[in-house]
Amino acid sequence: MKNVNFWKETATLYINDVPCAVRKATLLARGFQETVETFYKIPITQETHLVLTGLFDLVYSKTIFTKKPYYEPDWLMNYTTENWKLVTCNTGKLFEKDINIMKVKLEYTPYNEVSMKKLFEYPAELVTEFLAERGITACPMKFD
Repeated sequence: MKNVNFWKETATLYINDVPCAVRKATLLARGFQETVETFYKIPITQETHLVLTGLFDLVYSKTIFTKKPYYEPDWLMNYTTENWKLVTCNTGKLFEKDINIMKVKLEYTPYNEVSMKKLFEYPAELVTEFLAERGITACPMKFD
């Protein structure tokens, strides 16, 4: 069994049991990756805040007069789905008071289409192991 593999990671944000944001990434990791579901405490904690702003790139703001905290998608990195409108009641703003249940589901699937360009994005130690496990033990670009 190969120890180092590429995985397609899909992170799905569920607010009040509605999948409202999805973020996809490719990662190179040792061992087997399993699907994980994590439930977060409500009211919003520092950890929950970091998941919303860091993992799903939501922008944290407060209303002008009443200072109610809310989250909205970043216009550059928008990972929200069509269900975002359901969760935000068509306002585009997810108010903290409206969050009853928050869950993040991480799903992993093997990823086989790897280019040399993609390999340069990862640590050299993992890439070397990945290539050695697949029979590439000498540099193909060695010049004599």
